[in-house]
Amino acid sequence: MSDNIVSRDEDEVSFLESMANHLQNNYDVDDDDRLDLADYLFEMSNSNSRELRSRLAQLICHMLKLQYQPQRATSSWLKSITNQTIEISHLVEDSPSLKPRLCDTLPDIYKDGLALAKTETRLDDSIFPKDCPWTFDQLLNKNYVLSYMKEYEQKITNPYYNK
Repeated sequence: MSDNIVSRDEDEVSFLESMANHLQNNYDVDDDDRLDLADYLFEMSNSNSRELRSRLAQLICHMLKLQYQPQRATSSWLKSITNQTIEISHLVEDSPSLKPRLCDTLPDIYKDGLALAKTETRLDDSIFPKDCPWTFDQLLNKNYVLSYMKEYEQKITNPYYNK
């Protein structure tokens, strides 16, 4: 281990700060530290992918709940849709490479969101679409999702709305 570099197992933040300092100052970094940093960076990359997948699954869950049980919608559902939409937007803005990497995984992400929706609504499987009713681009489009939500929000809050 290089001088002044704390082990990643010991203190992750200190390890990263000391590695950054060594790299900025062109100090030598031994092979073990270099490999440890590379492993950490790959883990962080995968972490962002997992976070986007999780947020998309939550978004799909709440959109399905809103579509198939609008009468049970709560402000927390609408808040969750808004929050997931905002966070998804930030993730994709900060890391545009996530979009093409996850685009092909929409069927798997949909299965995760569908499983959550089935558990929360207790509706029969046959009610829900087998395949995702939204495209990947629609789910990543903040304006699309928020307008979708507003349409259902009006149905929920306006007693004169024709159902």
